[in-house]
Amino acid sequence: MIRCLALALIGGQAYADGAVRHFDIQSQAAASALNEFARQADITLVFSSALVAKHQTPAVHGDFTVVDGLKRLLDGTGLSFNQVSTSTIAISAANDSEGPHEPPPSDTGAAKNPAGSDSQSKGDSTMNHRGLLTRIAGLLALTGAMLSGGHAGAQDAAGQTAPVPAAADASAANTNTLDEVVVTASAQSTRKLDASFQVTTASLEEIHNVDPSSSADLLKIVPSVWAESGGGQAGPNIELAGYPGGSGAPYVTYAINGSPIYPSHNLSFLDDSSMFRLDDTVERAEMVLGGPGVLYSDGQMGLTANFILREGSDVEHGDLGITYGSEGMYRVDGFYGGPLSKDWFFSIGGFYRESDGIRKSQFPADDGGQVTATLSHTLDQGKVMFYFRELNDKNLFIADIPLVATGSGKSVSYSAFPGFNPLTGWYAGTGIQGLSVQECPGCAPLTANLANGRGSNLHTFGGDFD
Repeated sequence: MIRCLALALIGGQAYADGAVRHFDIQSQAAASALNEFARQADITLVFSSALVAKHQTPAVHGDFTVVDGLKRLLDGTGLSFNQVSTSTIAISAANDSEGPHEPPPSDTGAAKNPAGSDSQSKGDSTMNHRGLLTRIAGLLALTGAMLSGGHAGAQDAAGQTAPVPAAADASAANTNTLDEVVVTASAQSTRKLDASFQVTTASLEEIHNVDPSSSADLLKIVPSVWAESGGGQAGPNIELAGYPGGSGAPYVTYAINGSPIYPSHNLSFLDDSSMFRLDDTVERAEMVLGGPGVLYSDGQMGLTANFILREGSDVEHGDLGITYGSEGMYRVDGFYGGPLSKDWFFSIGGFYRESDGIRKSQFPADDGGQVTATLSHTLDQGKVMFYFRELNDKNLFIADIPLVATGSGKSVSYSAFPGFNPLTGWYAGTGIQGLSVQECPGCAPLTANLANGRGSNLHTFGGDFD
């Protein structure tokens, strides 16, 4: 049924193959350019964000067919494309394919309008209202071919079995262009498309777009995970659908290149995210929920968030970022990597920041930074990599504010606590910065400097041998 519906929809859209469109795309990062091209061409482009992350596309201005326009957009980028269906195109590395595949022939009976006709001009209303069907058709064709192995046929009105169009029949093979490889939770690398368990991935660019306030806050992009990080950089509440709750985050493991940050997952109020900071030294994140994720975790069966570090390459590259916040926050991020000698590469990066917090605490609420360095060496049939990560970050734990609750159940109401303004009041300050608590009769007082907050001071060494 899926394949028949896909064929019907594609048949109605076959005329778009040779349509001439007007393109106005500036030179920019490949991911942004491809998204804009898909919008202007009214097609679906499928690509891995990691594959196109380091590519820049030239400008494309003028009237072209979709295929010619995409060729111009990818010219000189090292990227190619395969047409999965009339309306779906997959982007791949140039060496993964012999070359761009031309559009498949139209179905019998589907009239193909000549280039330059009114129905193909820029802004034509028939294309606008059919755009959604076009994209659905492409996805259904891809799905149908995958489910049937790409060899089934569809019956026509006379009951005769008709061959599936080349686009749908080849789509199963063309899915190898969706080559985002997941290394977490599998003894062997598995394509994200083939994984039978829940996988959420995010490149560095996608992490920047999400703009998480902490490493726990990043988990909001993972389905069926609830992360509440209102307490600041440390001490979040992380709940997984179907798993029992409790203090800390016993069913969440953070890992660096496959190694858990901390070997125990059941210490109360000590979750892994409190010992991990996001910065530009992270290449990508792979978050696996359930399934074989326990293989890469510290023994728990819930969520494993594995962060892969950026490394140096034979091309020198780096970036520098400066962030300013109205709450008195200043932050500097940086990364640099390149060759050290023949077959040896290095990278170094990190961040430093200082912040007064959402309400001024009279001492820095966030104060510290992180440095990460890698050293890698390519072998004839593999690679060895070593990394070092130094984290020294002090973070204010944002406590609750007092309120007066009146009534009970659904009729409860809240009001200000006498002498404390809930809109501007704040516990943290120099008046209680020095804490002294008598824990028991005769015990020595417990003293603490609240300005130290719930921070982390970690020295991490690791390595990979492939």
